[in-house]
Amino acid sequence: MSVRPDTLPTPRPSGVLRVAATAAFAVGCAHTALEPGHATVIPAQNARLVAKQCSRPDPPAFDEAWEPSPAQIEELEKKLPSLGRIPDIASSWRQYVGIVVGGKKLIYVNGFSTQPPLEHWKTEPVIMCDGGQAAWGVLYDPVKRTFSELAFNGMR
Repeated sequence: MSVRPDTLPTPRPSGVLRVAATAAFAVGCAHTALEPGHATVIPAQNARLVAKQCSRPDPPAFDEAWEPSPAQIEELEKKLPSLGRIPDIASSWRQYVGIVVGGKKLIYVNGFSTQPPLEHWKTEPVIMCDGGQAAWGVLYDPVKRTFSELAFNGMR
């Protein structure tokens, strides 16, 4: 499923809850097993909400949004611990957002180490200000199976 950004809804306050069934995916790695239930795919219609980060660089401008498949998330999660620079990666919370940049399908990972307070984290991106390495984002190319643009939040 692809959605053009100009057809996406305007961001709403995060206090508005929506009920949606979203599968959570967690796959072990030879070195670090990621915590089950700590991952979700953000629906394509909410992708624009991740584009305005507070204290780290935003993901690149994107043309469309799409929803990654369970197989793509499984492959990404197998490789995620290899980044090595993310503290407490095994217990981190991860949101996956499919974006199309220059015709290329990428997956943006919005990660944080603090447990999300509300269930809306499964359908709407969590945006954190400050936090240093406790909040991070990275791009994943499912075709090349590589990560790029790892960024951590600033500290104020």
